[in-house]
Amino acid sequence: MIPGVLGFLVGAGLFAATWKDIFPKISQFANLGNTILPELWNVSSTLMALVFVEFTLFLFYLLERKIGQRVDKMAADK
Repeated sequence: MIPGVLGFLVGAGLFAATWKDIFPKISQFANLGNTILPELWNVSSTLMALVFVEFTLFLFYLLERKIGQRVDKMAADK
């Protein structure tokens, strides 16, 4: 536990020490203004919404499948 806490503290210290030097460079490079993903990728917002919905449903399917397997294993162990 101590090495983890020391790692957090060292990381926070490095972040604080380099923030003023690194942030302006990152901000200049990544400043795209007020944009949304469909504009960045040059696709229809409807298409983007459909892909997001399909991905979400697929993720729910995978989670349900995995949870269902766990319930079956837990019932078999009893």
